[in-house]
Amino acid sequence: MTMGNIISSTSTISVDPGRRPSMLSRLINTSSTTDGRTDETPQVREVKAHYSDEPKPTTPPPAYPHSPNITTHAPHSAAQDFADFLQKYPEYTLTAPLDSLRTTQYTRLALQEDTFVDFAGTGLYPEALTTSHTGFLNENVLSNTGAMNDRRLLNPDTYYLRSSQLSNQCAEEARKTALRFFGASEDEYDIIFTPNGTGGLKLVGEAFPFTAGDTFVLSADSHDSVNGVRQYALDKGATVVYIPTLRQGGLDPDTARALLAQHAPRGSGTKALFILTVQSNATNSKMDISLIKYAAERGYSTMVDPVALVPTTPFSISDSGADAMTVSFSKMFGYSTGLGALIAKKTFLMEVLQRPWFGGGTTNLVQVPGSILIRSTNPHYRFEDGTINFIMTKCITRGLNLISSYQPYTGIRISTIIHHMWEIVPTIVHDSGNRGRVAEIVSRPPSPRVTEVGKYAETGSLTALLFYDNQNNLSPLSFIEFAAVKSNIALRVGMAANPGGVVAMMGLQREMEELDPNIGSKEEWERQLGRELGVVRISWGLISNFQDVWNVLQFIRLIGNERAKDALWEEYSRGRSS
Repeated sequence: MTMGNIISSTSTISVDPGRRPSMLSRLINTSSTTDGRTDETPQVREVKAHYSDEPKPTTPPPAYPHSPNITTHAPHSAAQDFADFLQKYPEYTLTAPLDSLRTTQYTRLALQEDTFVDFAGTGLYPEALTTSHTGFLNENVLSNTGAMNDRRLLNPDTYYLRSSQLSNQCAEEARKTALRFFGASEDEYDIIFTPNGTGGLKLVGEAFPFTAGDTFVLSADSHDSVNGVRQYALDKGATVVYIPTLRQGGLDPDTARALLAQHAPRGSGTKALFILTVQSNATNSKMDISLIKYAAERGYSTMVDPVALVPTTPFSISDSGADAMTVSFSKMFGYSTGLGALIAKKTFLMEVLQRPWFGGGTTNLVQVPGSILIRSTNPHYRFEDGTINFIMTKCITRGLNLISSYQPYTGIRISTIIHHMWEIVPTIVHDSGNRGRVAEIVSRPPSPRVTEVGKYAETGSLTALLFYDNQNNLSPLSFIEFAAVKSNIALRVGMAANPGGVVAMMGLQREMEELDPNIGSKEEWERQLGRELGVVRISWGLISNFQDVWNVLQFIRLIGNERAKDALWEEYSRGRSS
């Protein structure tokens, strides 16, 4: 079999070295409250912001600092910090509906004193979604939608088909809602239910008719589910071209355009596929969506991966011009974890993609024994393998309706949180040793503040960190994860399934380019490098609030306190040795 090759421009195109956050030299006094803070709740004045003529009073969140039962640095009052925060970011008060949503639909966070900052890993389900869906299931009988494929069999008096009709109704309602939510015309686009966001990428990868001389182009700052498409291209002899990532993630649009023009299809019969990650799940970067139309004008089939974007930011596939997009509904509203979608132009599905196999529900007629195969003429029947998750499709309609109601407020909310992180993290230093930084933000800095409801930042919704000990050595990720669990903080450590973005933030692009093809594992490479690979990813979502960012900052201060950190380290070491 002819194998393709991979082209990376890392070694020939200069990359932005990126700027690092400055480390303040002042020390934090951990033995007294010399900053004048107290634990008393101050009166927070009503902040009048420009979105409404009426002031919107905001009550400080309850202060429940999450930390092990050990003495830490001088206490910070969450209420006082919140008052200071509102003085600097008065637009935060415009997002009060998100607080109401959290208070009424996510009560488990407060009851368990959990700080959830892993929204790039999964969305959290609102309680109304699970209770209403449980009630729906308990009151109705649903059966396989496949019984609806042959319309001649429909009989409203047949109980089985009544249950199948209800399942089909829920599925069709979900399709219409999702198409509308993502700006896709029902006449031009169809939606295929998949198990997750990866499923949509896999469907396109396996069905795109790559041959020798064809090209697959993608950004180095992409999720591994996008990277994985390259295997289908390489196995069929196509060339894989990576657009290099910058030091803090993302890509340079001019470099991307040059590579797209250089590798565009030449002559009849050659094909090219371009998949663009709209927002990185690791580096806080958003990509230039105009690259999709640029590529399409040069003969590319195009697809977008907006999975990290759409939980907090609207996206229209029609406006982007893409032929296809993948969706993970669990990343958006958390329930169910077995539902994703491929949304694609019907012409792309029926005229470009060529499925390598068939299964239950995807065909019209199969000769057995024999070789005659007539595939379904319905695009989503042709691509949905077997039984869809019809029990859960009702959740898509309800979940997307909820997201659409509250998404306009997330732009301001996440912008203020990330700006606050960038302001405070560089000021947190160790109380011993060289009294240097405790953590360094390595992801892309936030774009200018968002101050209007319905507006969104030009950067993403996460903060990636590296932690250091009091001798300025990298702290083990496994220790940071252990300490976070002890502090009731759900975060993510490691490569975030985005090796290109993470190694860029760590300054290891050259080492990645020169990686020994005979390397046996990531752990072996780490031993060669003399350092651990990965970052600490803090990702914000629909219901993130000031209390969450305050708890994260308290956690960073905890790691910078020698006595607290040593106690955690001792427990961590015992666990690893047992």
